[in-house]
Amino acid sequence: IKNRFCVGPLTLPSLHGPFGEFSADGLAYFEERAKGGFGLLFTGAFHPDVLVDPVHPLDSKQPMKSPKAFMRSSVELLERLDAYGAKMIPQVSMGYGRNAVGCYGPSEIPYYHDPSVTTPALTRDQIRQKIDQMIATAAFLKKCGFPGIEVHAMHWGYLLDQFALTFMNHRTDEYGGELENRLRCAREILDGVKAACGSDFVVSMRLALKTYIKDYNTPSLHGEEEVGRTLEEGLTTEGAEGEEGGSTGAANDDLLTLTIEAEEMLSYMNDYADLENPDVVAAYDTLRSAIASGDAAAMRSAMSAVRSLLPGA
Repeated sequence: IKNRFCVGPLTLPSLHGPFGEFSADGLAYFEERAKGGFGLLFTGAFHPDVLVDPVHPLDSKQPMKSPKAFMRSSVELLERLDAYGAKMIPQVSMGYGRNAVGCYGPSEIPYYHDPSVTTPALTRDQIRQKIDQMIATAAFLKKCGFPGIEVHAMHWGYLLDQFALTFMNHRTDEYGGELENRLRCAREILDGVKAACGSDFVVSMRLALKTYIKDYNTPSLHGEEEVGRTLEEGLTTEGAEGEEGGSTGAANDDLLTLTIEAEEMLSYMNDYADLENPDVVAAYDTLRSAIASGDAAAMRSAMSAVRSLLPGA
């Protein structure tokens, strides 16, 4: 990857045609971002499952809907991106869970859009079907020329996130209970993709370190009364998923914690600091650059400078 600038995943229906292929708008959209200098681009989430959850006939987020059409458009897209030195990682999701009425959840829990109705709980066989479809889709994406995938994992309350949360996962089998079991789906996807695609095939796991919820459909703006994933459990999850095949591991927990603290300090400055003061602006820019660099020493130095100007930070 030529730099650390990334285009994050964004699901826009106009980026895909009726058979799941990248549309003309989609090709142009991603090419423009590569032309603008981004080194890495992510697609929005693809949903491989056509066997367990109900599928809308107009859903265009399925690479396997028409494999030949998808592959043709992928080859063209990757050639366009390559002209600017950019890489692309498709994002792949195990499913919506409680976020879409009619879909299955890890347990019987209220749907997001209609809490009066509960999700049916996935059986072991259905979980296996979903995981197998994730692995098969990853293998197909490799055949299309993509260097890896991002698993839409513990993020934004989708299915894998629901499995990871004790608040939503009430299972008593190997997919529930202790954190290791609640992460089992994600681990089986990771191991299965690596076995099918090779150790050099990138598998990234999207992870939100904290959920900021205090009940179903009730956010916690500042993280108080957290019933989902705490920061401590988020760091443990990051370490567990990074042990092999992931982008980071437990050895990087100190850097990750430092980065979180620096980000929180930057957020504090946005809310409370006098950003018309030249010294504060300089400290703000230095901290932001240090975070972007990923250099622990630079972050500590920048944070120390901020504290000397803003004791409350």
